[in-house]
Amino acid sequence: QFVADHDAAELVEFSRLVNERNTEYERAGLLPYLPVCGSDSTGRNPKVPGMGFIRVDRLQGKFRRKYAERHIALPDLLSAMIETEGKPVPPESLASTSAVLCMGKTSSGYTARIGDEGESGMEQIPLSRAWRYLNPGLVNLMHVMVGFLVAQRFIGVSYAFLWLFITGFRNSIADLVAGRGTRIREWNLKSVNFGNVARSLFWTGFSVPILGFVKAKFDVLWPGPADGLLFDAVKFFFISFSNGLYLAAHNTLRGFDRKVVRANFFRSVLAWPFATITAPLGNLLGIPSIVQAKIWSDFVAGFIEGGAKYVSVLKLRRRDLEEIIPQVISGDEEERCTALLDLLFLFREEPRTASSLVTILAPDYRPLGIFKVDSDTKPCSFDDLHKAVMDERFDSNFVDFMLARYTPDMSVELLDLATITLPSFRTWLGSHARRFRQVKAGL
Repeated sequence: QFVADHDAAELVEFSRLVNERNTEYERAGLLPYLPVCGSDSTGRNPKVPGMGFIRVDRLQGKFRRKYAERHIALPDLLSAMIETEGKPVPPESLASTSAVLCMGKTSSGYTARIGDEGESGMEQIPLSRAWRYLNPGLVNLMHVMVGFLVAQRFIGVSYAFLWLFITGFRNSIADLVAGRGTRIREWNLKSVNFGNVARSLFWTGFSVPILGFVKAKFDVLWPGPADGLLFDAVKFFFISFSNGLYLAAHNTLRGFDRKVVRANFFRSVLAWPFATITAPLGNLLGIPSIVQAKIWSDFVAGFIEGGAKYVSVLKLRRRDLEEIIPQVISGDEEERCTALLDLLFLFREEPRTASSLVTILAPDYRPLGIFKVDSDTKPCSFDDLHKAVMDERFDSNFVDFMLARYTPDMSVELLDLATITLPSFRTWLGSHARRFRQVKAGL
């Protein structure tokens, strides 16, 4: 809070005074002032790290230098005092001290405008930064249009539409299945990441001339007859391999995880035999070879990406539940009410919640993430959760909490969780009680 409310010179002077006082206290044998930094958030498990401060030498990843440039650093003296944990800091040691960054404040300041500054008081946004301020829908449209124009230049309008439709359909289905499950009635557009779809359509448009070039060069250099199984097998191998290299290249440029890059490369290689086997049918229908390879590449990608997103969503849901359930069971009244609201909301809105509960409430389940290294953390117990949720004496306090802490409009919506979702959740727990107890008895 001091960093947010005071200028740098005042903070440096304050740090100097504290350091001088600690020097005097050390000589006198008294306890020093101990500067610390950290962050927290009401209602969160204290084991979950916050977003407060970080030392520069602990930044990781290829964007660490840019991150350090964009965030405010504490004065060198204050950073050194935090590192020495209250011991006096001599001036000669400041040069070797790693700076502490304030993760919540960027170095680019913000000035509130009142409208009468004139052009001289307006900040000019360079073209290199203007892109990030455009309307997201307009940005997505521009991505799609560029990809389409490049594709139709080489394979025509019809196949360009087909090319982009395959990619867009595959990305959308993967998002829907990962976010809402296989229950089609619960699918909605909110689950689709349209920004990711638009960027995929942009990059897939540029793959058309690349694959077309590979196909043309192969036809020229192929020494044998231009038909038959061998011709199709070798042709689709080079097309699929080139597509895999292109996917790996633009996935790397987009900052994807290395596992995703490798998976997208091998998806094209895995599509090679499928494209070879169905080549006679595709040739009979007059479908260009690169379009055939594209169809099978995205077919394989649908399973790979859908599975990867499913696992990712499942891990996130389990992590949330591992944090929420202990607070429902043993937290104070405010923590219990807040955690129960979160749990009921997830149970109502997220289809992966029920299956995740079945997994983490199993007697032999071991927690994920940061909780697995804490030997003192008690595993989530079905019996404890069942007892806490089934206690109807808690209902009145639960309703009073919502009415007291939230606005009337929000309270009306939240009361649905108490009057509709809570009974439904109790029914679900009751229907699974015998199953969990039988498993526990078997262990």
